[in-house]
Amino acid sequence: MTDPDYTRMLNYLKGGRLRTYPKIHCIANRMRIEQTLISLRSSLNSMKESGRNPLRAPNVNGISDASSEDNDNEMIISKERLFSR
Repeated sequence: MTDPDYTRMLNYLKGGRLRTYPKIHCIANRMRIEQTLISLRSSLNSMKESGRNPLRAPNVNGISDASSEDNDNEMIISKERLFSR
């Protein structure tokens, strides 16, 4: 096996470019999704560390969910699944 000469190397680079550039929008979209998930996980972890329940809706104008006790149990189970990684 020998090293490629200049023209073969140009063909390799051109082929790689032609196959990669059409997919750049897919790569950018996946990176955006990944960065969003990393940011959300970081926010949830900081909420967990500060003692706030990240899965409970905020109490707006003194109105809370009518079945909050049942929801608390479901949220605790969901929270444990979320942070078990």
